[in-house]
This record gives sequence, C-alpha cells and structure tokens, in this order.
Amino acid sequence: MRTEDQWESDRLDVDTYLDRLGIAGPLDPTPETLRLLHRAHVTTIPFENLDVVLGRGVDLDLGAMQAKLLESRRGGYCYEHNLLFAALLERLGYRVTRLHARPDLRYPKPLPRTHMALRVELDDGTAYLADVGFGDSGPLDPVPFADGEVSEQAGWTYRLTEEPDRAQPWCLHLRRGDEWFPVYRFTLEAHHRIDAVVANHFISTHQRSPFVGRVFLERIAEQWRLNLNNRTLTLRHADGGREESSVDDDRFGDVLADRFGVVLNDSELKSVLAVLPD
Repeated sequence: MRTEDQWESDRLDVDTYLDRLGIAGPLDPTPETLRLLHRAHVTTIPFENLDVVLGRGVDLDLGAMQAKLLESRRGGYCYEHNLLFAALLERLGYRVTRLHARPDLRYPKPLPRTHMALRVELDDGTAYLADVGFGDSGPLDPVPFADGEVSEQAGWTYRLTEEPDRAQPWCLHLRRGDEWFPVYRFTLEAHHRIDAVVANHFISTHQRSPFVGRVFLERIAEQWRLNLNNRTLTLRHADGGREESSVDDDRFGDVLADRFGVVLNDSELKSVLAVLPD
C-alpha cells in the first residue's frame, strides 16, 4: 500500500457519518465547520472499551470502525475516534497529520506514548489540535495550534504550550481551578497506520493497559463530563461541581444505555458484569 493511501479515507461513508452526528452537508473546510464537526462528534459518540472487556479486541480497519461507531452506534477509544474523524476531515478537504501523544496527567513516571491526536491545517495555513478521543479530559472544540493561546469552551478552558527543550515539546493543558493541568505531550512527527496498529495492540491486550481488566466509559456534553470506571459513576460540571455514585448489577445495563448510549444484549451484559469488582 502506498503511503498516501494507508489511511483509506476514500472508504469512509461520509453521509452515514454526518447522519450519526446529526449534521447535513455540504460542508466547506473552514474553522467553523471544523468546530461544528468536532463538537458534534464528542457530544454524540461515547468513549468506551467494552470490546476489550468482551475479548473481541479493537479492529482499526476503517470499515470495522465505521460499522461499530457509525452504523451500530457504539463508542470506542482514541484510535477509533480519531482515525474516523481524520478520514472525515480529509474527505472534506482538510490536511490532517496523525500524532501520537504521551499522556502526562501528572503521573509519577512516564506513561507510554499511546494516545492519538490530530493536527488539522486549513488552506490559509492556520492549524488546530483536534482530538475527539480523549474522553472526559479532552477538548470540546479544536484548540488553536499556537503557543499559549487560550481556548474557552463552554466553561472548559484549554491551551497548547511549546517547550522546545523537552523531548515532547508540545503539551495540551486543561484549566482546573487556578492551575493548568497537563493532559498529554507530543511532537509534530507524522505517524503511519502501522504505528497505530502497534500501539493499539498494547492498549487492547497488555495487562498494564488502563483499558484491560476494567470497564471504562466516558461521555462529554457542553456543561458536564460523565465517567464510569467499573462501578463508580462520576459526573463533573464545568463550574467544578462533582457528583459520585455506585452502579449495581441491576442498574448497569440501563446506565450504559441511558447515560452513554451503549446498548448491549443479555449475553454481552453478562460478560461485562463478570469482570466488575464486587
């Protein structure tokens, strides 16, 4: 496969994607269109790892991702979200670079560089960080690709900073109270599809992956962020408010369907419940 063909964006069913997002075309490749698509994606398609929990693995073939997230109206994690979104943007005329990022999160030791984000460039040379696949710490809208420029997003505030002396000089920050929380760090190196396949294998199979051995879903709206970590359901508000509750077996399927839009059949739900701690 030639390098320029590796992402197979021509296989994307654009109409099905836009229908999933509730958006009608045609759409010109402008900053306004990028923001519209980005916000529609993150508020419509949930972040979830249930296929890992169910032992199916995660297939990064474009047709498989399209069937799962668009046609079956399921969710996925970063590779599925951002690979699909990149394909859509390319079909609409944007220039997209797939980036691999290292989550920071103030973790005490280095985490693997396994997150995917996107650099999106317009014809006038302006660029944005687009990321529809980081879950409840990810941006609602694209973030301007400029050192220190603040992006206010319905009560959530982000910025990119560049520190040239670091191995990963770019960092996405989320404002939390009076401080900037480092979400992830990255370089501008373009990556190939096989890089995503290798990272995806680690994330979906390795015992130290955060998505192996536990149930993890997230949902973003304009004013709130919802997280389900095994049985713990956490709702965070843009004003800093936080609510937490526990989900028992009898309610679990309803919470998946009603709060995250993920509907499982009886056999799938039974398998998911089997991995949950008591």
